[in-house]
Amino acid sequence: MPAKIYMEVDPRHDHGFRIPRPDLSVKLNTPNACNNCHSKQTPLWASSKMEAWYGHQPLGYQNFATALHSQQRQAPAARSLIASLAADAEQPGIARATAISYLGQYRGAETVRQLQQALQSNDPMIRLAALDALESFDIRERVQLAFPLLSDKTRSVRIQAARLLVSVPAGNLPEEQKKILEKAMDEYVEVQLFNAERPESQVNLGGFYNDLGRIEEAEKSYHKAIELQDQFVPAYVNLAQLLSEQKKEDDAIKLLTEGLKKVPDNASLHHALGLALVRQKDLPSALEQLSQAAKLAPDNIRYNYVYAVALQSAGKLKQAIEILEVSHGLHPGNADLVYALVTMNRDAGNKESALHYVDVLKKLLPENMAVRQLEQQLNQ
Repeated sequence: MPAKIYMEVDPRHDHGFRIPRPDLSVKLNTPNACNNCHSKQTPLWASSKMEAWYGHQPLGYQNFATALHSQQRQAPAARSLIASLAADAEQPGIARATAISYLGQYRGAETVRQLQQALQSNDPMIRLAALDALESFDIRERVQLAFPLLSDKTRSVRIQAARLLVSVPAGNLPEEQKKILEKAMDEYVEVQLFNAERPESQVNLGGFYNDLGRIEEAEKSYHKAIELQDQFVPAYVNLAQLLSEQKKEDDAIKLLTEGLKKVPDNASLHHALGLALVRQKDLPSALEQLSQAAKLAPDNIRYNYVYAVALQSAGKLKQAIEILEVSHGLHPGNADLVYALVTMNRDAGNKESALHYVDVLKKLLPENMAVRQLEQQLNQ
């Protein structure tokens, strides 16, 4: 007799039918189920209908969109919103994990405390996200926080911890800890070799071998990734970086040019080629590539920032400031953009604009003494 199958409501808040949120579409330009059908109507119409039916906006359990959108824009409130989401156990694990992975951008004692808690979570997805956040930490902090996870019960967590700690000088560790690290590193390689037919695994191996100083093996892995999939951009970018580190800039430029023949509209390849040309002191050609990268990925802060710095080096200060202003409008909480706007406006003789951006910077970095010193210099 076949077993009976019962239908029930799954208790997980990330697993089921969600309440449509056209109100978020109005605020954040996110999609919603209402307008998928009523495609000729606006999100504002759908939001008004929802409120008319229920007497209020039904919110459901999904309350993380504002925080993630704020982080994407790097708005001034992003840090506090992301920290709150990361700590909110009522939110879906995948949303919390996403927030935790961003915590590495916000260094400080409170971030360390949150990551310590996340690394002890029962949810392996949360522990993995905390390890991702630790990539921006120095090696001592990585060892202190991530080393216990080399013996984690979940394999994906163990190998991610191994990848994070691969550059630890093993000779400085006690013998027992050295054995634990070596075992986890062997497991990492084993997993990548099991998936060796995938370019992603070959790129993972390339980065792993590079961190170990095994350069020839790293190069072979990157080349194998390209052989497996000649449109796999990370293989070109990582191999080009490795070649640059080996003072083989001509080879790096040739490789990236070949990559662009396969994937002509890829911003990462244009950006990497632009940087290689800068190192070759071919600024006109570099500007062309950096400009293309910024156009193809207008939301990418780094691409716009680097392009603006290159324009400044070429004596095109006005154009550089314009690029930064547009990027700042998209990402108002990014301190690097604001700092560059301060210094470039200062250099251009735009004292009033420079002081305006100093005020913005003081709100973003209220305890930073360098910002205060910069303000004093401008007021002299």
